[in-house]
Amino acid sequence: MSDVVDDFIRRYRKEFDYYQEVSRLVEEQCGADLEGAGIRAIVTYRAKRPDSLLRKLRQRAERSTYASIEEVYADIHDLAGVRIALYFPGDRENVGKLLRQRFVLLADPKEFPDGAVKPAYDKRFSGYWATHYRLRLNDSNLADTQKRYADAKVEVQVASVLMHAWAEVEHDLAYKPSAGQLSIDEYAALDEINGLVLTGEIALERLQRALERRVERRGAAFSNHYELAAYLYDAAKPLLESAAEPVVGRVDVLYQLLKRTQLATPEALQPFIRTLEADTERRPVAEQIIDQIIAADLTKYEIYADIQRELRPEPAYAVTAAVPEDEWNSAIGAFMTSWIKFERVVRELGEVYQPEARHVPTIRVIMMFPFLVRETKLQIERIRRVRNALVHGMEVPDPQYLRVLATELDDIMTTLANNPSVEVSEAVRRALETFNREPPLFALGRNAG
Repeated sequence: MSDVVDDFIRRYRKEFDYYQEVSRLVEEQCGADLEGAGIRAIVTYRAKRPDSLLRKLRQRAERSTYASIEEVYADIHDLAGVRIALYFPGDRENVGKLLRQRFVLLADPKEFPDGAVKPAYDKRFSGYWATHYRLRLNDSNLADTQKRYADAKVEVQVASVLMHAWAEVEHDLAYKPSAGQLSIDEYAALDEINGLVLTGEIALERLQRALERRVERRGAAFSNHYELAAYLYDAAKPLLESAAEPVVGRVDVLYQLLKRTQLATPEALQPFIRTLEADTERRPVAEQIIDQIIAADLTKYEIYADIQRELRPEPAYAVTAAVPEDEWNSAIGAFMTSWIKFERVVRELGEVYQPEARHVPTIRVIMMFPFLVRETKLQIERIRRVRNALVHGMEVPDPQYLRVLATELDDIMTTLANNPSVEVSEAVRRALETFNREPPLFALGRNAG
């Protein structure tokens, strides 16, 4: 047993930097996602220290036997660890959704308190409240030089800032041999502090609700994207069929767009919120509102492109280095030019056939047109999904495929321009004339400018 543990520790010391870097990458991605979603938290990371790990393994050796180094690796799940300390404990569910979207979960989350574990002291309070995730990095979000880090397991602990602080104290005093066996009074004191922490969490939840109500009733502009996120969580809940929390997405990007278009108030957002789709897992709230704002005024694409460049200096998607830079930008520009032209056509047709649908998302306007056959509507939906992935920074398809889609859009507009209905063909002609007078002056893409 001792030989296996010692061999493992020797090997782990050589790999320590690897686990430190894995932890850092997960912390970096978690921090960016939480900031973007408007969730207040402190995110930290660490790789387990070899001396601390050795003590842990020697304790476990008293209860179980390791036959090989591989068994030790399989047994220890927190060599790489990230801690998310939430300002508001009510955000735990929203954080879970972000983690599921960003990473590859290796097991179901572990919820605490765990009734299967019997404490050494008969507690009056429930103890540690948290959710632990076992996951790994998604290699599609990593550069080629980072792919090797996608093999490592990482434990992500999610709890309130108060609960994390209490857990640190309890762990150091109650579970480390150097502290010695605690007395009944010492256990009682930890239990009492736990009660204060749970009371503090209730106060934090009340504070969160008070902040949301203040934003709703004051009628002024949102001060920051955290206020906007709190408002959107509350406003979008009635749209969902279940009691689950909505997925809001990149609220920081939306906030900047609202500020620069004079829409950063609850009143201005109401028309866009009323037409949100319930499936926010597929299309987060922020993305839906951004798309509606842009579709209502296509000149706002330029503002949105500037915001993307400011908040995302590097692309959030993986691209192929073998493709020349100018080929990427040329293909993206061709596709986006055709899509913007197509949106102008849809808006013009909407004024004729669905004038009440001014704030309805483009795809839903299209589905209302009686002169489009089902196959064309499905084709447009397929192209729209590519557009969403491109505009919201999720991925860049092959440049040649983007050019094919641009051609498909041009063919659809040609068909509409030749429609037997004079109303349809005239609406298309007006839209194309407007577009030709005011073509887009930018391209969304890598290093676009």
